[in-house]
Amino acid sequence: IAEIQRNPSETAIIIAAEIIDLFENSSINATFSTCVIESFREEMVSSSRVTANCSFQNVSTMETINREKVYATFSEKTDDISSLGPYILENSSLYVNDFTVQPNVNEPPIVPEQNTPNNKEIPGSIVQPITTVAVPIDLTNDINYNVTFIIASLPIAEIQRNPSETAIIIAAEIIDLFENSSINATFSTCVIESFREEMVSSSRVTANCSFQNVSTMEPINREEVYAIFSEKTDDISSLGPYILENSSLYVNDFTVQPNVNE
Repeated sequence: IAEIQRNPSETAIIIAAEIIDLFENSSINATFSTCVIESFREEMVSSSRVTANCSFQNVSTMETINREKVYATFSEKTDDISSLGPYILENSSLYVNDFTVQPNVNEPPIVPEQNTPNNKEIPGSIVQPITTVAVPIDLTNDINYNVTFIIASLPIAEIQRNPSETAIIIAAEIIDLFENSSINATFSTCVIESFREEMVSSSRVTANCSFQNVSTMEPINREEVYAIFSEKTDDISSLGPYILENSSLYVNDFTVQPNVNE
């Protein structure tokens, strides 16, 4: 975990790219959208647990993707859960929405009885996470904030042509924003969780941004995250090459409405 903490955003992007490549070159690539890294957790001195959130589209003309199929594809493409690109995996560590298969083939699959309401499939023109690879529990002591905003110049149809690349580009812009801000000392990373169509030419983005709990520093709150995002995007007007709707920013449900006197 110490190696990850030296550059968590870069490590997250590299590992996400490996998982994206895995699914894009699999038998379920037609419905695959993207994967983002949600968290890292230390397991032992030399190993870390990764939680990724992977999205698949609901395509009415194709067979529905389920967690068993995602597990089997990941297992097959990582040579029985042994390697992912340059990384060595522990072959009994894979979970997909609580589903796992233990190494002993005489034992039935372990399927813990847990509710996962956030992983239900959502129809329509939404690119939404429906599958989590690894144990779906809180894996870090980080403070996480959902940052949502509308990009006025990005139609959902354009996103759907290459959702993984779009997610990486937007995440990189947000990461750069916070890394070059007054709260960069506690900032960890941001990942794109979903895109949702707002109007024909605009899309709502939901990002999950993590900040470390540093005992020697004042805790970060949602108002501060909002203020930094607003300041660094020129009053919520632009994020890199993207035009933003300036009344669309929410941080954990917190927002500031435009001047009511105008």
